Amino acid sequence: MTKGLTGTRERFQTIVLTKLYTQLEPKALLELHDDLELYLHTKDPERNDGLELSLWDMMFYLKVYLSKDIEATVIYNNLRDKFGEHSPNLYLMKVTLLQINKNDTVAINFINNSIDQVLEFDTDPYSYLLLSKRLITMQNNVKTNKPDDTLRHIMELIEKFPIDPELWWYAGEKYFELGLFDQAIYCFEELVVLMPFNYVAFAKISEILYLKALKLDKKKIKNNKELFDIVLQEALDNALRSVELSELYLKGWTLILLITKQMNDKKQFFDIARENLDKITRVSNSSDKITAEYILNKVN
Repeated sequence: MTKGLTGTRERFQTIVLTKLYTQLEPKALLELHDDLELYLHTKDPERNDGLELSLWDMMFYLKVYLSKDIEATVIYNNLRDKFGEHSPNLYLMKVTLLQINKNDTVAINFINNSIDQVLEFDTDPYSYLLLSKRLITMQNNVKTNKPDDTLRHIMELIEKFPIDPELWWYAGEKYFELGLFDQAIYCFEELVVLMPFNYVAFAKISEILYLKALKLDKKKIKNNKELFDIVLQEALDNALRSVELSELYLKGWTLILLITKQMNDKKQFFDIARENLDKITRVSNSSDKITAEYILNKVN
């Protein structure tokens, strides 16, 4: 029984750490919800308060994703009574409930007030960081918000929290949106220094380098071909690293296919990418299967 609990506990710890639950399809989301609910109501002597809070935090968001808003509110109230409302997790839950029950404006005002009146002067930098990042993502969805303003806010946070990988991701995405490829690449490279096994970030670097190469090629400038080949090779190296870390990563194999199609001496990698995309159409989830089939049909 203990061995079974250990495996179950480690499974949920991994899901919490990677936030895999934010990417699941509805059926898998419901299965995870039911499995987690069963585990949370099972006695496990190795489940400490920190893990307990993390798992209930995940359950809260599973309830939200499954439109079980009342049950999510009950979880928030129970955790607030046990851990206090000033826990970083509780701050974010309250923001989510304000979005559900009120609107984004009310939620944004709550974050701003919490930062200005409490967290800016608090001894808990983690709460300040979490709410600041949540504010960035919410403001990013506001049409009147300028990308430059968001980027400036992100860079100010990076000065305070330089080893937070999520901030480097936000910055990279913003630079990418603005077409500033070199700055975007720098941000994602900083991220993989902090998280050397982040295959998604390696694929992102590859994607930007690939687009940068295509942009170079279109300019038709003198000696452009040599630079074009160098950038493409860098793109390929990063894409290969992404699938080395995640064997059936759809985006990684897609990039390898697209990149090697532009390179005369990489047919072997092109064929391997096609084989793996074909494998994805047979063994991966339904969304990846459809995408892989579409890509193969476009290339063939």
